[in-house]
Amino acid sequence: MFGRMRLAALLGPGVLVCVDSALGHFKNLCAADRAGLRFVVPLRDSTGFRATFLEDVGPRALRPLRYVSKRQQGLPADKRACYRGTVRPLTVTDPETGAPHRFRV
Repeated sequence: MFGRMRLAALLGPGVLVCVDSALGHFKNLCAADRAGLRFVVPLRDSTGFRATFLEDVGPRALRPLRYVSKRQQGLPADKRACYRGTVRPLTVTDPETGAPHRFRV
């Protein structure tokens, strides 16, 4: 991976990193978690997350979010994109150590 311990040291405590889906594999998520990084990342379909979501959560659990993109702020409410989401726990077994890692997804 990208020198996660070095990155954690450079960032310091309390920083939340937004990354792309390259980090979205469970091996990388667990490595970043072991390094003490806190992050927001899109989960990859290849991890089985889509199936997990459909089986364990389902679309009925999604709630409206009060988010409006900057480019749509001038539009009437009925013309803006509507976003929905939910936060749930997800426990992943670290493929390198066998230890469980708990994430909020």
